[in-house]
Order: sequence, then structure tokens, then C-alpha cells
Amino acid sequence: MTTFEREELLQIKNIFSTFTSESNTYIDKEDVSDVFKKLGLHRSKSHISKLLLPFSELEGLDFPNFLLLLDQDISEQENPRKCARMISEFSEEASRAFDQMDKDHDGKLSPKELKEGMEELFGEDASGIDIDAMFTTADVNKDGEIDLSEFKTALRAEERH
Repeated sequence: MTTFEREELLQIKNIFSTFTSESNTYIDKEDVSDVFKKLGLHRSKSHISKLLLPFSELEGLDFPNFLLLLDQDISEQENPRKCARMISEFSEEASRAFDQMDKDHDGKLSPKELKEGMEELFGEDASGIDIDAMFTTADVNKDGEIDLSEFKTALRAEERH
């Protein structure tokens, strides 16, 4: 069985959670391919279908079952750590971007820091990004600021659209 580092496990959980709701902690089996893509794992529909066979009696997958499915996928790959490394690389890049934007180094981004950071990182390309909507969506706990976990989840959600 694959052993995930704590940070990798948190990142997988955050991505998994973007496909669930407060009232539903399961993901639909149809979303597994999308969750894999968010993790940087591009798999064919037939491969995903094969992975889902042991879960055919279930309506959806909770996080522990998703980890079992992910573990099965990783164990079938030529380089099992490649998947975890891709997740880790995303996490490191997102952390660097967050640290660069967090001008007052309080571990949270204000709306102003996010706006200025996005403009600094993406230049003119940031003009097409609805930063206010991104901030509102990313601020999951509604405290008026975005912490690192919320930031990473928002980046993954943006990739999804």
C-alpha cells in the first residue's frame, strides 16, 4: 500500500472535497476521472472503469474508498511515486505563490494581497480573472481572508473550470 506524506494526504483530501458538499461526503463515480485530473493523473475512461469494479455496489466513493482506489492506480503505474510527486510539486508551487502574495507574512491573504499578487504573478493575464469572485469562493470559512489550504483548493477549482 502506498504511504502518502501528511501534506500529500491533505492535498488529496482538499481536492476530493471540491467534489463533495456539506450534506454529501461522497463523490459520484462519474467524478473520479475529474478528481484524478485535478491530481495531475490523466487516465483513460476504461482504466477508471477497471479501478471502479471493486466498488460497483456503492453509489459513490467516500474518502477512504477513494484512497484505496488511488492506491490501486498508483501501484499499477511504472513509477508509483510519480503520482505523489506531482501532487507534492503542485503543493510546493502553490505554497511559493502564496508566500509571495502574503506581503504582511501573517499566513493569510487579504482581498488586496490576492489582487496585487495575481497581478504581480500573471501581469496583464490577470485582467481576465474575476478576483473578487475567486476570493469569495476561496474564503471557505468566511473569515475575510484566505489561508494556504483555501488558496490551494481554489487553485485546483480554477483548473477544473
